[in-house]
Amino acid sequence: MMTFGEKLKLLRAEKRLVPKQVAPEIGVSHQTYCTYENDLVTPSLDRCGKICRFYGIEPSDLFADVVL
Repeated sequence: MMTFGEKLKLLRAEKRLVPKQVAPEIGVSHQTYCTYENDLVTPSLDRCGKICRFYGIEPSDLFADVVL
């Protein structure tokens, strides 16, 4: 099991991206995206949808094996 932030880091690492590359693609600042990866803030459902579209995954994949 992993946290939501750990899952985001894993997805990003698989694409070999840095947070500054992902943030504008999902419509948030670099700082906001980092709060997601550091488990300080959980993104809204709308933002989760944007994250899924960006990474080309289904919502169920985003939350698989995640402890909230």
